[in-house]
Amino acid sequence: MKINFDYLENSIELDNNSINVIEIENKKYFYKIVNDFIKIKNGIALDEIKTFKNNLEEVDLNNKIDIIIDFFNLNYNDKKLINNVEKSILEKVTVLEKENLNKQYKKIVNILRELANDLDLPINISDEMQLEKLIKILRITLEENNELLDKLLLLIDLNKTIYNNEIIIFINLKQFLSKNELIELYKYSLYNETKIIMIDSQCYEEVIKYEKKLIIDNDLEEFMIQ
Repeated sequence: MKINFDYLENSIELDNNSINVIEIENKKYFYKIVNDFIKIKNGIALDEIKTFKNNLEEVDLNNKIDIIIDFFNLNYNDKKLINNVEKSILEKVTVLEKENLNKQYKKIVNILRELANDLDLPINISDEMQLEKLIKILRITLEENNELLDKLLLLIDLNKTIYNNEIIIFINLKQFLSKNELIELYKYSLYNETKIIMIDSQCYEEVIKYEKKLIIDNDLEEFMIQ
């Protein structure tokens, strides 16, 4: 996959062997590139940025990228995400599993009916099991680690199983991770065939393993380092 920018000399080529890093010293261009990607994330088509597959077929990235800027408020237990997790679980339930769950549900109903009979009240308990309601009762949550790297690895897992974004873009992430942590993140994303782009507002001299780096200096000179 290749991303072409009308205002840059170099394209961004994404593959399963390297991580694309864009380090931008020029503040106006840093803002412009990040802002353009945010527009694409929000479904706004831009003529200035075009994406193509290897066969030169154009790819529509609108609403198909994720951009992570705030690394202090990564929340993986918001209602929308948990609803998607529940939906994914329900889609995997087989007919046989549903029958087994129904048998267990009836056992629970029988126990509750016996308890209700002791109250001598006209209580009715439905025999009908509704998986959608049952899974809500179970209060499914995702186990989160406080370490940023673990949160990012979980994000890659979620993208693979729930979100299915074409690209994840991290803004100024290098400020928060060590070299070894970055390498671990890179390896995990490549192993899971998740394409990520690192965009930073400063230049780091070292080219870390797996990186394919585009540097844009204050004078808008571009340097591609692999």
